[in-house]
Order: sequence, then C-alpha cells, then structure tokens
Amino acid sequence: MRRYIGLDLHKAYVHGYVWQEGTDNKGRHLRFPSDRDGWAKFIKAHVDRDTWIAIEATGSAFHVHDILAPYAGKVVVVNSHQLKRYGDGRHSDKLDAERLAHMLALGTVKPVWVPPEEVRALRSLLYYRQRLVGERTRTINRARAILREAGFSIPRSLDPWRVVREKNLELSRTQLVILHSLGRQREHLENEIDNVTGMVYWSLADNNTARRLISLPGVGPIVAAALIAHIGDAKRFKRAKQVVRYAGLDASIHQSGEQDRRGRISKNGPPLLRSLLVQAAFQIVRTGNGPLAAFYQRKVKQIGTKRAIVAPARKLLVAAWRLMQSERLAHEVNLSAYRRALRELERVPSSKEVLMEAALSPRKRTQPGSTNPVQNTRAQRVGLPCKTVALFPTNNQRRSRLDFHHR
Repeated sequence: MRRYIGLDLHKAYVHGYVWQEGTDNKGRHLRFPSDRDGWAKFIKAHVDRDTWIAIEATGSAFHVHDILAPYAGKVVVVNSHQLKRYGDGRHSDKLDAERLAHMLALGTVKPVWVPPEEVRALRSLLYYRQRLVGERTRTINRARAILREAGFSIPRSLDPWRVVREKNLELSRTQLVILHSLGRQREHLENEIDNVTGMVYWSLADNNTARRLISLPGVGPIVAAALIAHIGDAKRFKRAKQVVRYAGLDASIHQSGEQDRRGRISKNGPPLLRSLLVQAAFQIVRTGNGPLAAFYQRKVKQIGTKRAIVAPARKLLVAAWRLMQSERLAHEVNLSAYRRALRELERVPSSKEVLMEAALSPRKRTQPGSTNPVQNTRAQRVGLPCKTVALFPTNNQRRSRLDFHHR
C-alpha cells in the first residue's frame, strides 16, 4: 500500500503528516528536528520505495529533496502559491502538512522543477551578487544623504567621494569620518562583487548556451547566467506563453461574464530574472537601433514609457528561450558587441582554484602586473592602470580612491 507524506519545513524542525492508502483513518502527525539525526530517523521509520512525499517550496526544499530522493518512490516540491489556493484559507503546520499529503494522493499537485546542482549553484551566486549590489547602492545613498545634510546636492551620475575630493567641500569632522567609513564599505563591496562576478563568468566559460545567449542584443554574461539559472532546460516549456508566465511578465487577468480586464504584469516569477530582463531592454532602447527598439517606440505611443519597457523585455525572454533550444546565434547579432562579451568571459582564469583562492584568502594580494579576472572597467573609470588592480586592492590603491580629506 502506498504511503503519502506531506512535510512542512522550518529552520529548527519539520512537521509531517503520514497517510496510508486504503485506510479510513485520518493518518498521523509527526514532528522531528531538522538536522542530520532527525532526517536519518525519519527515513528509517517512514520512507521506502512505496512512499510518495510532497514538500512546500521553501529555502531548503531542494536540499531536502536531494536527501529523500534516493530512498522514496517519489519526491515532489510544491509551489507555495498552489498550497495557499487549496483549502479554506486557514494555515498552520498541521493543516499545511495534511494538505500536501492529500494533494499528492488526489493527483492535484503540479510539481516545481528541481534544477540540477550546477544550476542551483549558479542561481545562488547570482542572488548573492544581487544582495551585494543592493548593499553597495544603499552605501552610496547614505553618502549622498550626508552631503544633502551638509547642503550639497549632486547629480546621481557623479561619485559623491570624488565630488568631495575635487570640489574641496566644507564638511564637519563627523561627516568626513562617516564618509570615509562608507567609502571603505563601498570598496569592500566592490571587491566582493568582482569576486562573485568572476565565479559567475567562470561557470559560463565553457557553456555553449551562454555563448549563444550573449549574441542577443542587450544580453551580457550576467543576464545570460540568470536565464540559464532560472529557465534551465528550455524544453520543459512547451509554448512561449508558459515561459513568459514563469518569469512573471504576463498580464494579470480579471475576467467575469462580460468583463475582461487585463492589468499589470503578474510578477509571479523570479524577481531577479525579471529585473535583469528589464535592464537589458533599457539598454536596447538606449541604443535606439534594431527591431526591439522600434517596437518599444511604437508601444510608448500606445501605453506610455514605464509600461512599454515590459514589451521588449518579454520579447527578449521569448527570443532567449527559443535560442536556448537551437544551435545557432541570434539572427541580428552585433558582431563587435558579441566579440566584446566573449572576450569578457575569456578574461576569467581557466582554473577554478585561482578564483577560489582569491575568494577564500581575503588578506592575499595579487602581485603587481597581474590582472583582475573581471573586466577592469571600474579601474579605467577612476583613473587607475588596469594591470595594478587586484581582486583585493592594496592599501595604497584604497587611499588613492578613498582619500577625500582636505589636501
């Protein structure tokens, strides 16, 4: 007889519900610690090849899937939105575990795609990089707030530390100390962003799908990595509408009787993928060339600037999805931009150990004359020679970029 188990995962414990097929009883609840010993005892007591298990898609769901898959007959990860639609709206550990088991027994579960380990690793790098970029932005905004308090308003395109240094602004000692601390934080964050970006590039160095994706307009290595990390196997989507819905770029629909209203995009999919696609669309629009830019200009006249940018982002996603299933480059590839993107990937060290050593040894400094695995555009912007910019800059390099005190 088949056994159905629903698991509600938490940081410290797991609440489960076990129901045996062919029995009239309601089943039984169980609770065990979410550690190695807890999982080992649970598997020994309840899991065999006649056991089907449903897990709600939370942060550790894929890891738990990997633990249980070798022992159970079937393990599925269920979207949390699907679980919320099932039942009367009440939610608790017991109710959620029961619903998962019942949905699995009734066959109403739509499993979430469980990506392979390398895709999950790439996804983790991208989300960590996003958090670092967000923290860097907050650090820069704090520096701008200090200058506003002092009565100085600067354009967003200008670096606040450079403005203080070059304009010799009159600031109090406290404001200078805070700015100096914020500058050191930004420098550290930029180094970490470079390190993580280098690992992302290393992951794509031998990936033929990534090399095809960067032939699309507006798609660089980071956008290509996000597409690979979230779409994964492109063949799991049968139609373009499905991949658009997965990314949350589809229109929300409110239809009843004679009413049929289509509102904003649903935003149901991964926010990082959606954000990067919109950024890529903005880059295409700024160039003003190509069919996507022309398509955007037509949409602007119909629905306005902000809503119109979603249209080329959606078309770019569909083009990327189709390209991932083919063995060719994009139709209208910009060869010069494509070669630049390839060179950017080729600048990354071919050895993973080189990047790992830099990432795990913060005090290690690269020797003069070595190059950063990531393209040294930041070094060119601040006027430093590229050959002396390391993953972890020397104190002299830090002083040259952060010393904004009065001279």
